[in-house]
Amino acid sequence: MTFARNAKRMHGPPAVEGGPTLERPAFVLLMMVAEHGPTRLSTLADAVYSDLSTVSRQLAALEAAGWTERERDPDDRRAFLVRITEDGRHVLDCNLQARRGLMRELFADWSETDRLELARLLGQLNKSLDESQATRAVAGA
Repeated sequence: MTFARNAKRMHGPPAVEGGPTLERPAFVLLMMVAEHGPTRLSTLADAVYSDLSTVSRQLAALEAAGWTERERDPDDRRAFLVRITEDGRHVLDCNLQARRGLMRELFADWSETDRLELARLLGQLNKSLDESQATRAVAGA
């Protein structure tokens, strides 16, 4: 509980130089668009564990800002793919730099061994969470 409370307190984004500051949902969605390349909205919704209508609304804001754009899916002309724009990449890079700076500050007095151990354990936790989610999804189907 202490970790959850502290993480929530830090929920606000760090100050960004060279571009606008993204709130967490926009940051995560823009990051997923960048990582997945041109992709369908449904794939993005699955990647961020959110429903299609929420992601569609968030994506509309990113598109209005000029950070993403839609293009017809060449495999299914009825569907669209979402991709990051050059401006979107710039905004994402500025926000990544600010968030990495915050992490460097937080871990400045940690030994390399401790940082690596935390990374290993978080990786293990994420794997367990993904497996648990997959198991629940199969059980619920």
